[in-house]
Amino acid sequence: MNLGTALTESATRVLLCGGGELGKEVVIELQRLGVETIVVDRYANAPAMQVAHRAHVISMLDGDALREVIEREKPEVSGRRRMGVALARGTSIDEALDKAKAASAVVKISL
Repeated sequence: MNLGTALTESATRVLLCGGGELGKEVVIELQRLGVETIVVDRYANAPAMQVAHRAHVISMLDGDALREVIEREKPEVSGRRRMGVALARGTSIDEALDKAKAASAVVKISL
């Protein structure tokens, strides 16, 4: 698999929803592989945002805002660590949001 080079046309882009300490470690490892990283979190300067190529501050529960970021960034892979949701190449944004909502409901029920 060719991951391309970060910040170029050929880059593989990963969008990570949730930028805590674990997310920071994931971003660092992805960057070592040459992956372009984008982090989304509800507050500015989350740990992973400090090392990512780009970051966005939105409520991850706001489907419209999340959709806008995904459409703007066009990630190859998108996921939320706590939900265990990841998008493979070719998965639509609607499918991703449906999976995220379902996973979120499971998380809330299990708490």
